[in-house]
Amino acid sequence: MGLLFSFSGRIGRARFWLVILVATLVCCGIAVLSIQYYVHSTERGADAVMVAGLLVAIVGWKLSVLSAMARRLHDLDCSGWWALLLLPVAGFSVVILGAIPTRPGPNRFGPDPQSPGTVVVG
Repeated sequence: MGLLFSFSGRIGRARFWLVILVATLVCCGIAVLSIQYYVHSTERGADAVMVAGLLVAIVGWKLSVLSAMARRLHDLDCSGWWALLLLPVAGFSVVILGAIPTRPGPNRFGPDPQSPGTVVVG
């Protein structure tokens, strides 16, 4: 869970893209299963289950993208709070943050995630 929802530390470009991919696949899967359950269910309350599943998918995706953006900003030696301003344009921000190379060496948010021997948690 630390990979998807941690807001501390730094994250390199490869791990950033991995988080975005995993979050997108998991959350899209939850959304598809929720809609499929609604379409094929004859039980009462199927619409509530679908709405709950869609809310979990949307909130889960937003939180994981927000945490990945914050850790990527940490890697660039910027405050993670900037991710809140970038979230409304998440698609554009994800591409930009995923393209900017890592700032080498340690910074106030932790060691360089690409340096040899660095153990990255989350």
